[in-house]
Amino acid sequence: MPGSARLRDCDVLRQITSKQADEERFIGAILPYVQLQLSHFFHGASSEGSSVQCKITCHPAFMDKLPTFWAVKSDLQVSRQVTTSRGPGTSFQFALAFVDQLFGETVAKEVAEILLMDTSDDDCRKEELNPTEWSFEHNARVLLPVANGSEEIEVVTIVDILRRANVEVLVASVEKSVQILGSQSTRI
Repeated sequence: MPGSARLRDCDVLRQITSKQADEERFIGAILPYVQLQLSHFFHGASSEGSSVQCKITCHPAFMDKLPTFWAVKSDLQVSRQVTTSRGPGTSFQFALAFVDQLFGETVAKEVAEILLMDTSDDDCRKEELNPTEWSFEHNARVLLPVANGSEEIEVVTIVDILRRANVEVLVASVEKSVQILGSQSTRI
């Protein structure tokens, strides 16, 4: 999973993630190396010295790398402001979780219905014991960092679902080149 390693090693992305954590803004990850980085951010101290403890999930091949007391074997995990999922097959749920957190369950279900997703057995909203209330007075914006080797289905699915919910999505390359070559050799 070379894309996730490149994202993990990007200093600018690490700084952005740290700032997001300090400001208690939404953060999400599907990529295993990025989730391991998140595990450091949210189980140690952030740059401001705060400590946020949350549960995260990741690809089954990397579960043993997460601290066992925070690792969850679910396809999607929403814990405080952190959303994680296991891999490319969970990217629809992952993106809908953000729509749900930003705009509520009704909008998330509307987007799911447009995409013909069955939500009868799978609630987009995951119950949390200490929920955080989010409000904003501007359009929701999401930064989606990508690198060579990124999974095409994750990038396209996340962008599509968020844009259907009227989220402003910025896809940014962490490479020296703007063009990205995905994991299946697709130009992004």
